[in-house]
Amino acid sequence: MIARTFALALRTYPFRETSRIAEWLTPGHGRITTLLKGAHRPRSIFFGEPGLYGTSELLFYTSDRDRLLIARECSAEKERPALRTDWRACAVAGYLADLALRIVPPHHPDPGLFGFFDAAFDRLAEGRVSEPLLFWLEFRLLRRLGLAPHLHACAGCGVPAGGAADPGWRFSATRGGLLCPGCSPAETSDTRPAARDVLAMLRSWESPGHPDAVARLVVEPPQRAALRGWLGDFLAYHLDLPPASRQAALRSLAYRTAA
Repeated sequence: MIARTFALALRTYPFRETSRIAEWLTPGHGRITTLLKGAHRPRSIFFGEPGLYGTSELLFYTSDRDRLLIARECSAEKERPALRTDWRACAVAGYLADLALRIVPPHHPDPGLFGFFDAAFDRLAEGRVSEPLLFWLEFRLLRRLGLAPHLHACAGCGVPAGGAADPGWRFSATRGGLLCPGCSPAETSDTRPAARDVLAMLRSWESPGHPDAVARLVVEPPQRAALRGWLGDFLAYHLDLPPASRQAALRSLAYRTAA
Protein backbone atom coordinates (compact mmCIF):
# COMPACT_ATOMS: atom_id res chain seq x y z
CA MET A 1 0.00 0.00 0.00
CA ILE A 2 1.28 3.49 -0.87
CA ALA A 3 1.11 6.30 1.68
CA ARG A 4 1.51 10.02 1.01
CA THR A 5 2.69 12.40 3.72
CA PHE A 6 4.67 15.52 4.50
CA ALA A 7 8.02 14.51 5.96
CA LEU A 8 10.85 16.41 7.64
CA ALA A 9 14.29 15.06 6.69
CA LEU A 10 16.24 14.52 9.91
CA ARG A 11 19.20 12.50 8.63
CA THR A 12 20.41 10.94 5.38
CA TYR A 13 23.34 8.67 4.62
CA PRO A 14 24.59 6.45 1.74
CA PHE A 15 23.47 2.85 1.37
CA ARG A 16 25.73 0.66 -0.73
CA GLU A 17 26.94 2.23 -4.00
CA THR A 18 23.89 3.84 -5.55
CA SER A 19 21.18 4.24 -2.93
CA ARG A 20 20.51 6.37 0.11
CA ILE A 21 18.67 6.02 3.42
CA ALA A 22 16.64 8.88 4.84
CA GLU A 23 15.15 9.20 8.31
CA TRP A 24 12.03 11.34 8.50
CA LEU A 25 9.57 12.82 10.96
CA THR A 26 5.97 12.70 9.71
CA PRO A 27 2.65 13.82 11.23
CA GLY A 28 0.69 10.60 10.65
CA HIS A 29 3.37 7.90 10.69
CA GLY A 30 5.79 9.22 13.30
CA ARG A 31 9.48 8.65 12.66
CA ILE A 32 10.14 6.46 9.64
CA THR A 33 13.20 5.28 7.73
CA THR A 34 13.07 4.89 3.95
CA LEU A 35 15.34 3.51 1.27
CA LEU A 36 15.76 5.75 -1.76
CA LYS A 37 16.81 3.27 -4.41
CA GLY A 38 19.31 4.54 -6.95
CA ALA A 39 19.39 8.02 -5.39
CA HIS A 40 23.02 8.55 -6.43
CA ARG A 41 22.34 7.89 -10.11
CA PRO A 42 22.16 11.14 -12.15
CA ARG A 43 18.81 10.21 -13.75
CA SER A 44 17.21 9.06 -10.50
CA ILE A 45 13.97 10.74 -9.41
CA PHE A 46 15.64 11.04 -5.99
CA PHE A 47 18.82 12.73 -7.29
CA GLY A 48 19.51 15.69 -4.97
CA GLU A 49 16.62 14.74 -2.70
CA PRO A 50 15.87 15.03 0.09
CA GLY A 51 17.41 18.29 1.24
CA LEU A 52 18.63 17.84 4.80
CA TYR A 53 16.34 19.62 7.32
CA GLY A 54 13.83 20.35 4.56
CA THR A 55 10.19 19.25 4.46
CA SER A 56 9.11 17.16 1.49
CA GLU A 57 6.04 15.45 0.16
CA LEU A 58 6.91 11.77 0.39
CA LEU A 59 5.29 8.72 -1.18
CA PHE A 60 6.36 5.37 0.28
CA TYR A 61 5.24 1.77 0.50
CA THR A 62 3.87 0.88 3.92
CA SER A 63 4.73 -2.41 5.60
CA ASP A 64 3.68 -4.20 8.78
CA ARG A 65 6.98 -6.04 9.09
CA ASP A 66 9.95 -4.03 7.87
CA ARG A 67 11.25 -0.94 9.61
CA LEU A 68 13.10 0.05 6.43
CA LEU A 69 10.42 1.26 4.04
CA ILE A 70 10.76 1.82 0.29
CA ALA A 71 10.28 5.35 -0.98
CA ARG A 72 8.51 5.84 -4.29
CA GLU A 73 8.66 9.62 -4.80
CA CYS A 74 9.97 12.65 -2.96
CA SER A 75 9.46 16.33 -3.81
CA ALA A 76 10.60 19.36 -1.82
CA GLU A 77 7.96 21.56 -0.16
CA LYS A 78 10.25 23.64 2.11
CA GLU A 79 13.89 23.50 1.10
CA ARG A 80 15.26 25.78 3.85
CA PRO A 81 18.64 26.38 2.14
CA ALA A 82 19.85 28.59 4.99
CA LEU A 83 20.13 25.49 7.18
CA ARG A 84 22.82 24.18 4.83
CA THR A 85 24.73 27.47 4.41
CA ASP A 86 24.53 29.24 7.80
CA TRP A 87 26.75 27.06 9.97
CA ARG A 88 25.32 28.40 13.24
CA ALA A 89 21.73 27.71 12.19
CA CYS A 90 22.91 24.35 10.84
CA ALA A 91 24.40 23.42 14.23
CA VAL A 92 21.12 24.21 16.00
CA ALA A 93 19.13 22.36 13.31
CA GLY A 94 21.39 19.34 13.77
CA TYR A 95 20.73 19.43 17.51
CA LEU A 96 16.95 19.60 17.02
CA ALA A 97 17.12 16.76 14.50
CA ASP A 98 19.08 14.71 17.02
CA LEU A 99 16.41 15.43 19.62
CA ALA A 100 13.65 14.28 17.28
CA LEU A 101 15.51 11.10 16.35
CA ARG A 102 15.97 10.21 20.02
CA ILE A 103 12.60 11.11 21.52
CA VAL A 104 10.11 10.13 18.79
CA PRO A 105 9.46 6.36 18.63
CA PRO A 106 9.33 4.71 15.20
CA HIS A 107 5.86 4.65 13.62
CA HIS A 108 4.29 6.59 16.50
CA PRO A 109 2.06 9.32 14.97
CA ASP A 110 2.04 12.69 16.73
CA PRO A 111 0.89 15.55 14.46
CA GLY A 112 1.49 18.11 17.21
CA LEU A 113 5.11 17.08 17.64
CA PHE A 114 5.65 17.15 13.87
CA GLY A 115 4.17 20.66 13.81
CA PHE A 116 6.51 21.77 16.58
CA PHE A 117 9.66 20.62 14.80
CA ASP A 118 8.47 21.82 11.37
CA ALA A 119 7.80 25.31 12.77
CA ALA A 120 11.13 25.28 14.65
CA PHE A 121 13.06 24.53 11.46
CA ASP A 122 11.11 27.28 9.67
CA ARG A 123 12.21 29.74 12.34
CA LEU A 124 15.86 28.67 12.17
CA ALA A 125 15.83 29.09 8.39
CA GLU A 126 14.59 32.69 8.75
CA GLY A 127 17.71 33.77 10.66
CA ARG A 128 18.34 35.55 13.98
CA VAL A 129 19.23 32.30 15.67
CA SER A 130 20.23 32.93 19.28
CA GLU A 131 20.82 31.17 22.57
CA PRO A 132 17.53 32.47 24.07
CA LEU A 133 15.65 31.09 21.05
CA LEU A 134 17.26 27.69 21.55
CA PHE A 135 16.42 27.70 25.26
CA TRP A 136 12.83 28.73 24.44
CA LEU A 137 12.50 25.86 21.95
CA GLU A 138 13.82 23.40 24.52
CA PHE A 139 11.40 24.66 27.15
CA ARG A 140 8.43 24.57 24.77
CA LEU A 141 9.37 21.02 23.74
CA LEU A 142 9.46 19.89 27.37
CA ARG A 143 5.99 21.36 27.88
CA ARG A 144 4.67 19.59 24.78
CA LEU A 145 6.05 16.31 26.09
CA GLY A 146 4.44 16.90 29.51
CA LEU A 147 7.85 17.16 31.19
CA ALA A 148 8.06 20.87 31.98
CA PRO A 149 9.67 21.68 35.36
CA HIS A 150 7.56 22.76 38.35
CA LEU A 151 8.05 26.53 38.55
CA HIS A 152 5.21 27.72 40.81
CA ALA A 153 5.49 25.41 43.82
CA CYS A 154 8.02 23.18 45.53
CA ALA A 155 8.34 19.88 43.69
CA GLY A 156 8.86 18.17 47.03
CA CYS A 157 6.15 19.45 49.38
CA GLY A 158 4.00 21.66 47.16
CA VAL A 159 4.42 24.95 49.07
CA PRO A 160 3.85 27.92 46.68
CA ALA A 161 7.06 29.39 45.35
CA GLY A 162 5.95 32.98 44.82
CA GLY A 163 8.88 34.86 43.41
CA ALA A 164 11.36 32.39 44.91
CA ALA A 165 13.20 35.37 46.38
CA ASP A 166 14.48 33.31 49.30
CA PRO A 167 18.05 32.31 48.46
CA GLY A 168 17.32 28.93 50.01
CA TRP A 169 15.13 27.96 47.04
CA ARG A 170 16.93 25.77 44.51
CA PHE A 171 16.27 24.05 41.20
CA SER A 172 16.61 20.29 40.83
CA ALA A 173 16.21 18.35 37.58
CA THR A 174 16.04 15.02 39.41
CA ARG A 175 13.20 16.24 41.66
CA GLY A 176 11.34 17.91 38.80
CA GLY A 177 11.79 21.64 39.42
CA LEU A 178 11.92 24.12 42.32
CA LEU A 179 12.68 22.98 45.86
CA CYS A 180 11.97 25.03 48.96
CA PRO A 181 14.60 25.42 51.71
CA GLY A 182 12.98 22.64 53.71
CA CYS A 183 13.16 20.13 50.85
CA SER A 184 16.63 21.22 49.79
CA PRO A 185 18.34 22.14 53.06
CA ALA A 186 21.84 22.13 51.64
CA GLU A 187 23.59 22.64 48.34
CA THR A 188 24.08 19.36 46.53
CA SER A 189 25.51 18.37 43.18
CA ASP A 190 22.05 17.84 41.67
CA THR A 191 20.63 21.29 42.53
CA ARG A 192 21.28 24.85 41.31
CA PRO A 193 20.38 28.26 42.81
CA ALA A 194 16.89 29.42 41.79
CA ALA A 195 17.60 32.96 40.55
CA ARG A 196 14.49 35.17 40.50
CA ASP A 197 15.16 36.68 37.03
CA VAL A 198 15.72 33.29 35.40
CA LEU A 199 12.61 31.88 37.08
CA ALA A 200 10.57 34.84 35.79
CA MET A 201 11.89 34.26 32.27
CA LEU A 202 10.92 30.59 32.26
CA ARG A 203 7.49 31.39 33.67
CA SER A 204 6.91 33.90 30.85
CA TRP A 205 7.71 31.13 28.35
CA GLU A 206 4.86 28.99 29.64
CA SER A 207 2.65 31.02 27.29
CA PRO A 208 3.54 30.32 23.63
CA GLY A 209 4.49 33.91 22.73
CA HIS A 210 6.28 34.71 19.49
CA PRO A 211 9.80 33.46 18.72
CA ASP A 212 10.84 36.83 17.24
CA ALA A 213 10.57 38.45 20.66
CA VAL A 214 12.56 35.62 22.23
CA ALA A 215 15.27 35.79 19.54
CA ARG A 216 15.79 39.51 20.31
CA LEU A 217 15.84 38.97 24.05
CA VAL A 218 18.96 40.33 25.77
CA VAL A 219 20.19 37.71 28.22
CA GLU A 220 23.12 38.49 30.49
CA PRO A 221 25.97 35.94 30.88
CA PRO A 222 24.83 34.75 34.36
CA GLN A 223 21.30 34.23 33.01
CA ARG A 224 22.62 32.32 29.99
CA ALA A 225 24.69 30.10 32.27
CA ALA A 226 21.67 29.40 34.50
CA LEU A 227 19.37 28.59 31.56
CA ARG A 228 22.03 26.41 29.99
CA GLY A 229 22.39 24.49 33.25
CA TRP A 230 18.72 24.25 34.25
CA LEU A 231 17.47 23.07 30.86
CA GLY A 232 20.54 20.94 30.13
CA ASP A 233 20.13 19.08 33.43
CA PHE A 234 16.42 18.58 32.75
CA LEU A 235 16.90 17.28 29.20
CA ALA A 236 19.71 14.94 30.23
CA TYR A 237 17.81 13.47 33.18
CA HIS A 238 14.25 13.22 31.87
CA LEU A 239 14.98 12.38 28.24
CA ASP A 240 18.27 10.52 28.82
CA LEU A 241 19.99 12.66 26.19
CA PRO A 242 23.76 12.80 25.75
CA PRO A 243 24.94 16.44 25.64
CA ALA A 244 27.24 16.35 22.59
CA SER A 245 24.94 17.86 19.93
CA ARG A 246 23.59 20.45 22.38
CA GLN A 247 27.08 21.52 23.34
CA ALA A 248 28.01 21.90 19.66
CA ALA A 249 24.99 24.13 19.06
CA LEU A 250 25.69 26.26 22.13
CA ARG A 251 29.37 26.65 21.21
CA SER A 252 28.34 27.87 17.75
CA LEU A 253 25.94 30.44 19.19
CA ALA A 254 28.42 31.56 21.84
CA TYR A 255 31.03 32.16 19.14
CA ARG A 256 28.57 34.40 17.34
CA THR A 257 28.03 36.40 20.51
CA ALA A 258 31.76 36.77 21.10
CA ALA A 259 32.38 37.83 17.51
